[in-house]
Amino acid sequence: CPLDGINAARKNLYSACPYLLAAANAKQNSVGDRQQCARTSGAVYLPVAGVVSAGRLFFLYTLIMPPTFPRLRYSHFGLPEQVIALEQTELPRPQPHQLLLQMRYAPINPSDLIPIYGQYAHRIALPQIPGYEGIGVVTDPHGQPTDRRALAVMGDGSWQTFITLDQDKVIWVPDDIDDVSAAQIYINPLTCWVLLTQWLPLEVGDILLINGGGSAISLLFCQLAALRGIKLAVVVRNAVHRQALLNAGAWRVLERDLLQQYGLQQLTGHTARAAIDCVGGEEGLYLARSVSANGDFVALGLLGNQQVDWQYIAHQL
Repeated sequence: CPLDGINAARKNLYSACPYLLAAANAKQNSVGDRQQCARTSGAVYLPVAGVVSAGRLFFLYTLIMPPTFPRLRYSHFGLPEQVIALEQTELPRPQPHQLLLQMRYAPINPSDLIPIYGQYAHRIALPQIPGYEGIGVVTDPHGQPTDRRALAVMGDGSWQTFITLDQDKVIWVPDDIDDVSAAQIYINPLTCWVLLTQWLPLEVGDILLINGGGSAISLLFCQLAALRGIKLAVVVRNAVHRQALLNAGAWRVLERDLLQQYGLQQLTGHTARAAIDCVGGEEGLYLARSVSANGDFVALGLLGNQQVDWQYIAHQL
């Protein structure tokens, strides 16, 4: 390392721990002189023989200063790439009713990004740690991992190294589910299940129309709809997703421009019993126009970062 780099590192270290700077400046080797130096600077004397070197200073620094861990946080709303900041934080201290979880995987879902844009600003207190799900391993209070894994849901944001979870809300992960699958097992699969089994009154043979065909949740809708005998038509912006959607169980895969130009009725001879909008804005309106008069329209996401025109849907369609 260049000498100026070493000096800069030493200066930063001294700045972080002023009393070490005072100790390093003490040229006397006697214990009494170093004890007096420590008292003057407000430090506790640590018996290190001889003049304090940069290496010893760093060792003392690591003993005295608690370790820090990375996390992502945003303090105001806006574009995620502009408002999310990487910062260091100390190990959380769980309460007696909590567990400490060291994160392994945390996915990036559209539902993670929407609040960062400020769509739910009325119910979000800043600053916030993003991330609604993931998987981690339970640790002891000092951060040492155990062999038990849990989902990082209902915690304080999964886009960080450690989170705390209330013990009565912990969802344990079975050994036969791998980390990657478990990390994304909560939000999208449960959303699909609730919509197709409890929210929408769909029967065998009904046609369901969804957009956002390039998303992970579309593949889940395809599988579950096929299992329930529902004909799922998926709208895509990029035809590269067509085969994967058909393999997963889609009834039809439609390109966005064709749906906007012709509508589902002209393209397939049928209207949709229900539609699920993952995009919003104009694309959501085109989806709504293909739903039958007594059908259902559900706004699930805002991939386009713009609400659909609910007044138009309610009064014109």
